[in-house]
Amino acid sequence: MRIRVFSWLKKIAWAVFLSALALALWVAWLAFVPKAVAPLASVPNPVGSFDEAVSKVEAMRALAPAEVRAECRATILDHGKKTEHVYVLMHGLTNCPAQFLQFAELLHATGANVLVPRLPYHGYVEELDYRQREMTAQSMLDTAGLAVDLAHGYGEKITIIGLSVNGTTAAWLAQRRGDVHTAMIIAPFFAPAGVPSGWVSPLTRLISRLPNRLIWWDPVAQANIQGPEHAFARFATHSIAAVMQVGRDVFHLAETNVPPKAGRIIFVTSAVDEAINMDLVEDLAKRWEKSAPGTVAHHIFPAEAAIPHDAIDPAQPGADIHRVYPSLLEWLNEKPAETGSPRGVR
Repeated sequence: MRIRVFSWLKKIAWAVFLSALALALWVAWLAFVPKAVAPLASVPNPVGSFDEAVSKVEAMRALAPAEVRAECRATILDHGKKTEHVYVLMHGLTNCPAQFLQFAELLHATGANVLVPRLPYHGYVEELDYRQREMTAQSMLDTAGLAVDLAHGYGEKITIIGLSVNGTTAAWLAQRRGDVHTAMIIAPFFAPAGVPSGWVSPLTRLISRLPNRLIWWDPVAQANIQGPEHAFARFATHSIAAVMQVGRDVFHLAETNVPPKAGRIIFVTSAVDEAINMDLVEDLAKRWEKSAPGTVAHHIFPAEAAIPHDAIDPAQPGADIHRVYPSLLEWLNEKPAETGSPRGVR
């Protein structure tokens, strides 16, 4: 009897071991075997006049699905003519243009025109909408690139401001588009916190090859999560892989000492932000400062300020726009000589 039991346990142990080994090999294949991915691209096609830009924006807004919230449609604040400065504000994952509305109004009050594009598949009335799973790295870049093209008709000096996943998109544009006067990159998501740089590419491949799931931002509160009503309560896992793909593309050029083409770059982060990989942000800032001296600043809100990852949306719990907004305006207005070290802290 004991021999039979021992034999039975031995078979179970071998089955568990072989299953675990097969799972490990499968995960290793998903993460480390190269995956054929089309190169990311954005071909500039700037508009030639204010009237042309207005016409194209109206056509774009008309194509937005009817179920997009009114406050989540692409937002344009203009002065009826081309201005010296134009700002392109790019919202975060699962949020929408409403996130930037109050800050857009402040910029508009300075005499500038402001564009706030909508990420694809965002801003729907149904906050549990599943279509966000369709967003790709290229669709993110297409949206941002089109906004910069349109900005040519609205202003002479183009400033792009991107938050979180669109902070990464702003970094991509700063690396490649010389028509960007200033790029403000807020809390860019290049990888989850704590992931070593050498593991970012394998993790990106792994996430992109696993099923595309919708994950609750708060697994306990789920649909009852506190925060802006216009934001989705879930995010798509492939969206995370998409933005990491954009980030890998940025680092590919930065690591070969190719200087960014934007005239000025301002990183903005918070010392208590656990949603981003701060090491990668600092690494990119240093690389760009080395290849394009005097063009990069990095402002970090100190820990005691307790500024959250989403420092823009007034409806976000813990948001302190009365501190954040004036700081952003101040840093945007700094002269290049005032930016100082890329490690500058406020």
